[in-house]
Amino acid sequence: MVDLAVTGTPIPLPLTAPILVTECVRISPTGGLIVQEAGDYLIQFTASVLVVSATGGLSVYADSRFLGNAGPLSALGLANFAQIVRLKEGDLIQVVAEGPIAAGVLGQGTLTVARLG
Repeated sequence: MVDLAVTGTPIPLPLTAPILVTECVRISPTGGLIVQEAGDYLIQFTASVLVVSATGGLSVYADSRFLGNAGPLSALGLANFAQIVRLKEGDLIQVVAEGPIAAGVLGQGTLTVARLG
């Protein structure tokens, strides 16, 4: 469970608990995954939204490059994002909570970064 409260600066989600880590990525201590080889990658993020926020959302970034939204936090259910993206070595993939979010709660969230080919 992650409690979210964002009043100004967007906050990266602390996605640091590994489930499966392959040789092409490593975990960033600030949250997210760092790509260790350039190439095409599947990036997928899924989280359960337990408490809604009408004004906030979750966005996926490769360093400062915006990749897309994982959906607004305005409905109970799942926040989802999936895209195939060309990444370069050292890119940091993060999910960022953007507000304002007065109060939001996410259940289990999973960020997947898998090299294709």
